Amino acid sequence: MRWLVMIIITSVGCPFTQAQSFNTQELISIMASDHAGHAQEEVAKIPVSGSSEPFLFDTLLPAAIAYQQKHPSRILQIHILRLQANAASNYRNFDPVRRIQPASIICLEEAVRLCYEEKNDVLLAEVFFDLAELYNLYGRFEEYMIMLSRAFDISSRLEAGTFPLSLRYNKYGGMCKAAYYLHSYAEAIQYGRLALASKPSSGDTENDIGEIYLLDLIGASHKKLNQPDSSISCYEQLLAKLPPFTNRRDFHVLWTAIANGNIGENKVYKGDYAAAQPMLDQWLQSALEFRDDFNASLARNALAALDFHTKRFDAALESWKQNFRWAVNVRNNEYAFNAAKGMAEIYRLKKIPDSAYHYLEQAALFNDSLQSFISQSGLQSVKANVKLDELQYSLEKSTLLLREEKQQKLQILVTVALLAIIGLLLYNRKRLQMRSKLQQTRERQLAAERETNEARNQVDEFIQRLKEKNDLIESLKLNLTAAESLKERQDIYDHLSSYTLMTDTEWIIFKDRFTRVHPSFFSNIATRFSKITPSEERMVTLIFLGLNKLQISNALGISPDSVTRSRHRLRQKLGLAKDDSLEEIILSC
Repeated sequence: MRWLVMIIITSVGCPFTQAQSFNTQELISIMASDHAGHAQEEVAKIPVSGSSEPFLFDTLLPAAIAYQQKHPSRILQIHILRLQANAASNYRNFDPVRRIQPASIICLEEAVRLCYEEKNDVLLAEVFFDLAELYNLYGRFEEYMIMLSRAFDISSRLEAGTFPLSLRYNKYGGMCKAAYYLHSYAEAIQYGRLALASKPSSGDTENDIGEIYLLDLIGASHKKLNQPDSSISCYEQLLAKLPPFTNRRDFHVLWTAIANGNIGENKVYKGDYAAAQPMLDQWLQSALEFRDDFNASLARNALAALDFHTKRFDAALESWKQNFRWAVNVRNNEYAFNAAKGMAEIYRLKKIPDSAYHYLEQAALFNDSLQSFISQSGLQSVKANVKLDELQYSLEKSTLLLREEKQQKLQILVTVALLAIIGLLLYNRKRLQMRSKLQQTRERQLAAERETNEARNQVDEFIQRLKEKNDLIESLKLNLTAAESLKERQDIYDHLSSYTLMTDTEWIIFKDRFTRVHPSFFSNIATRFSKITPSEERMVTLIFLGLNKLQISNALGISPDSVTRSRHRLRQKLGLAKDDSLEEIILSC
């Protein structure tokens, strides 16, 4: 909770000395003002305590919301969003098991957007500091470091001294700790050095103690990177920074042992075993005395390494066993891996393969978990960067759109008449084009209708002529009785029977005109009748036109019996029953 209390109270430059003495309305007025220099008040003028929180969230926040409704102010709205973001995931709603509530992120992202619109980089940096500390509160160190980096990037654009050294000192120190936790030891060294360079020269005891913690993190990071000389140098600086023995005895004794112990561990890496032994013994003894399990584990690990190098395998095995039990209990994959790996190597040297294999498997499991954590941390970092870049892009795009919108409004006032004229001309042109297209479409439709009607008339005329020719033939057949001899009558009859009213040429012309009237007829009959022949196609067409058997036989120049056989074959192809009508099937095509 301390982070937002400190930022909100100090960022508005509150002159009060006690949380209980806050003047709500005066504080709201300061929050609503566009005061660019308020961040210099980051060094708290108010002792931050639990009594500050109820005032901020139970008194100040509701009052600020009520004031905002009557006197809208974007600056005040930004502070309200910061308070609401913290209230959603902190204060009474803090739960380390749950994730950060979406409402907190939404509020702070909206605050970022408003800062962009106000072009207020001071408040923008503070909102990113808020985001960072919210992630830190829930142990999301990847996002914590990224948000702090963005806040420092923004602050670098501001005048020197906008943010006090104490803020930089604390934030860089937090980044050093987070980087060490994420196994990014080079980054931990980098941020630790930046923090030390930002340390205020006020002689504040808390800052001096913070410097000791930083030197420990930097020294441990050098040790992890196998840089013993640099690590020893850091711990020697730490010893020089320790407060006098008389002022803080316990602190002095423990940290003297820690610093000397780490120097001793580095000496083990350098092969100076004799000098390392007493330092490591003292480290373990002091850690046990002050019930510091973590440092006791570190000391045992260093002693185990020393015993291993000096071939005191039983002592090394015992130390690593104790460390393994402790690491498994506290779920520390790194130290469990180191202990299991050491024990596996000792059992291998002792020629106890079952135990060596068992601890080698354990080491592999814990190493997999450790690498998975490191990979997941990297993935979280990438995701956070992508999300931040998306937010940055969205904000920049929104800002650009707002700027363009203002320019467009000015241009619209000048060009609205011209645009209206151009629009009217375009409309008229479009209307004329549409009218022309409509006229062309109507003409094509009329032409198509005329062509269809003409083709229909030609088909009707063709059928009529066909029927007339057929009637003529029938009348001639009836007049055969007037012939002078039987042979003469038979010759006339045979000649008429072989006469074809519809020639191939006539069929081609007829089929073309017929298709214009009935476009899908021939494709339909080809589908309905399997492997229909050209003569059957003519037969089906004449049946469709309503000609009877005698008319069809005369038109095609075949006998009525041939027509009957052709109809029978068509019925077979369709699989028709005796009562089914061939004409109805053909008319449906």
